[in-house]
Amino acid sequence: MSKSLLSGKKFNSNHQTYIPNAKAFLHGLKSLDSVKKIFLGEITTTKSGKQSAKIRKINEGMWEVTFRGVVSVQKFRVVGGSGRELDDLIVKCNLIKK
Repeated sequence: MSKSLLSGKKFNSNHQTYIPNAKAFLHGLKSLDSVKKIFLGEITTTKSGKQSAKIRKINEGMWEVTFRGVVSVQKFRVVGGSGRELDDLIVKCNLIKK
């Protein structure tokens, strides 16, 4: 059995918990060869607003992505990848970079 790239609370082979607006972004992350693991974080509701993403380096090889959907916010932790690749993905998904 192969390891799953996505992991986090309420995640197994049959169930994924992420905000609907983040689907394209997560599939983009999953397609990057340099990304080793994606940890799904807690979802919180917020006021209506524009979709955006913010990237913060935690340490070498680990990134925190705060993804804002229309009415919710979710944080992801990404192992692997580079800041440049994540920036390019944000542009590709037509998100506002913060």
